[in-house]
Amino acid sequence: MAENPKVTFIKQEYENSETGAKVPGITIIVDGVFRQVCDKLIKDSGREQDYVALIQEALFNGINQMIGECQKKQ
Repeated sequence: MAENPKVTFIKQEYENSETGAKVPGITIIVDGVFRQVCDKLIKDSGREQDYVALIQEALFNGINQMIGECQKKQ
């Protein structure tokens, strides 16, 4: 995935409609080789999945791994 991964992250700010608090948001644009990798992962997963579900799963798996690494250091 080294050549032309083409993943664009756009930082945004939203307002929580209940509290009025400003909250961060991120838009992810999937294209190029990264899209091809995502398409293959979705196809090979054997379950109903789309880009949102795939990236959400990858994000939470990565966060959980980082939490585990931090806990080992303590």
